[in-house]
Amino acid sequence: MAASIDRTVGGASANSYVTLAEANAYFDEHLNVSEWTDATDDLKNRALIQATRRLDQLSFNGGKATEAQALKWPRIGVVDDEGYGIDSDEIPQQMKDAQCELALAMLASDLLVDTGLEGFEMVEVGPVKAVPKHQQKAGELPENVRREISPFLYQSRANVRLERA
Repeated sequence: MAASIDRTVGGASANSYVTLAEANAYFDEHLNVSEWTDATDDLKNRALIQATRRLDQLSFNGGKATEAQALKWPRIGVVDDEGYGIDSDEIPQQMKDAQCELALAMLASDLLVDTGLEGFEMVEVGPVKAVPKHQQKAGELPENVRREISPFLYQSRANVRLERA
């Protein structure tokens, strides 16, 4: 069955922050996106849905705009990186861009697969040889995605310095 995008802002069955058309338009202006342009529409939809699910595993500032909404956005009580409030019926452009970038990264690699060998470019059994590679671990967000959404991420204030009186 083909994957279908529901981008209804605040919708009870929404599964994406962007439509396929919005994602295609986003990538029209980017370099090195052959994984995206070569993929079928169904595969693109699946990547967008999976990217939304991964982003929704994060903790964001503020709270959901309504109890009935399926996704974490829109939210109330959130400001952007310049201190301006974000409307409770709006998905910030940074979230949409982050979703597109994460969907591309998912198409380009196995970000979600965790075998325990992700830190190695090559493993040889005899004589034993392991060559580390310098990439993110499975499940970690690519740096460009984290940068996009960093103003919205909840930062725990649990680290409090205590002094004896």
